Amino acid sequence: MERKAALDNIPKAPTKTNPAPQKAYSEAQTLPDFFLTGKTPYEFWLTCVILVAGLAFAYLAIRFLNQVHRSELENATRAMTILFVIMATMVLITAGYNNEQIAPAFGLFGTIVGYILGPKR
Repeated sequence: MERKAALDNIPKAPTKTNPAPQKAYSEAQTLPDFFLTGKTPYEFWLTCVILVAGLAFAYLAIRFLNQVHRSELENATRAMTILFVIMATMVLITAGYNNEQIAPAFGLFGTIVGYILGPKR
């Protein structure tokens, strides 16, 4: 009896909710309004930075892979595939998608990397 009364007195865990979007970019109806308000979302700029960095890494990798001999071309394509999978994963994470939206993409990316890195035939 005492145990049941003690369990009934345990307070509920607090829940946290996401903050409401700011009016500055939630009400932007056109693309210039989105950029000219000066309050574009943080996720947008972070995604842009990751895309630029990923493209810079891809450019450097392609420059490096131009020096690779034909016999090592398979290893070069593996490296490029992994680079693009990592870049795409980072873009999905920073773009603000939730778990239900990005879980299938992570499954697909894992399948691609597993196929690329799997045993040779």
